[in-house]
Amino acid sequence: MTDSEAALVAAVRAIDPHRVRALLATDAEARAAVNAPLLDFGSPPVVWAASARSRELLQALVEGGADIDARSAWDNGPYTALHHATGGSGTVLPDLAEFILGLGATLDLHSAAGLARVERLTRMLDAAPGRLTGR
Repeated sequence: MTDSEAALVAAVRAIDPHRVRALLATDAEARAAVNAPLLDFGSPPVVWAASARSRELLQALVEGGADIDARSAWDNGPYTALHHATGGSGTVLPDLAEFILGLGATLDLHSAAGLARVERLTRMLDAAPGRLTGR
């Protein structure tokens, strides 16, 4: 891990959106690593921030160029930020899910099911029944 990546990880783990913003604004290496699997379970920073339930950190990361749909590299996943808010980590957090969707996250089958969006889930499956096995 480079010094820039380590600094980004430290700022994310500290849930310090101000330091994250500063790093992403001034450090090209940190910006280049913003979607890398740097944290627990091969999580990119946005996934870790969602698991920490930090809206401010999520906002800072997305503003700094993070992909809100970035996925963890975990074999038992992969998880996105939205999956953490829609039951992937054991708890459904509708308000956090709405916030993440507002940041531009893609509603997939698992998240639609976790949020009990039955009509949307039905439309998704009707349009592509084979998607049931995909994430």
